[in-house]
Amino acid sequence: RQFFYRSQKQALRSEGAEVAENEKPGSCSLYKLHAAFSACSAVDNFRMKVVIAAGGTGGHLYPGIAIAREVLAHPGHEAVFVGTEQGIEARVLPKEGLPVRFITVGKLKGMGIGSRMRTLFMLPRSVAQSVGLLRQERPDAVVSVGGYASGPVALAAWLLRIPVMIVEPNSYAGLANRVAGRFAAKIFVCFPGRDTQGFFPAEKKVLTGPLVRKGITAGDRGQALAAFGLESGRFTLFVMGGSGGAHAINRAMKDAASELRSVTDLQVLHQTGEKDVEDVKAGYR
Repeated sequence: RQFFYRSQKQALRSEGAEVAENEKPGSCSLYKLHAAFSACSAVDNFRMKVVIAAGGTGGHLYPGIAIAREVLAHPGHEAVFVGTEQGIEARVLPKEGLPVRFITVGKLKGMGIGSRMRTLFMLPRSVAQSVGLLRQERPDAVVSVGGYASGPVALAAWLLRIPVMIVEPNSYAGLANRVAGRFAAKIFVCFPGRDTQGFFPAEKKVLTGPLVRKGITAGDRGQALAAFGLESGRFTLFVMGGSGGAHAINRAMKDAASELRSVTDLQVLHQTGEKDVEDVKAGYR
C-alpha cells in the first residue's frame, strides 16, 4: 500500500505538482481521479487494480463503466465490478466484456419492513463475502458508485484498509454512498450544488461533472430513426426515466397521450422500463 502512495507522489511530481513528503492517504491531491488512475501510469512498471462497486440500476452502473473504460485505457491497469445477480449489471457487464463478481445483498430503499429486516439480517454475510472477494482480488482502490451492492463492498474495503473513493452520480446521494462517505478518502460529485443535506465533508469533495462514456455522442441520427421506425422529417420527443423507467413520468405521458395525438408532425420515443411498458403502450393507442 505504501508503494501505491509513493508511486502516486512520484507521478504527480513528474507533472510539476507540489506534494508534501508527509502528505497522508486521503488528503486532497493524491485522490483525484487523475492521480488515482492516469498519473500512476507515469511510474515505470506500476499497475493498478480497481474494484468498482456499482449496479442495481443503470444510473449507478453506466458511470461505473465510464470509469472502468478510463482505467483500462492505461496498459496494465485492471478493473473488476462487484454487484448482484439480480441487478442490471448481471446482464450488461458480460455484453460489455467487463469482469464482474457477485455478492448476496438485499434492498433497503422502498421496501417493506419484512424485506428491510431480511436485508439487515443478511448484512454481516454480505460484508463477509465482500471481505473474501477483496482478499482474492487484492485491489489498490475501491470505487463506490452507489447501489445496494456498493455498501458492503465499501465497508469491507475500509475494514481491510483499502482506499475507498466515492463517485456520486446523482444530485441527491443514495444511502450506500452517504454511509461510505464517512470513511471514504475522496468523494467525486457529478452535479454542482451546495450539498444542503450535508452528506459529505466539504474537504473530501471534488466536483467532476457527469461521467459520460466515450463514444456516446458518436451515434448516427439516421440509423437511430430507422432502428426505431421513426420518420426523419418529424419533430421527435424522447421520454426517459432512467434504465428502469420512472412510474410518475410514465403515468403523466399516458395521461397526456390523447392531447399529443393532435400535435402536428410529432413522434414520441418513450423508454418506459419493463414494468410499465404494456400499460404505456395501451395509453398511446
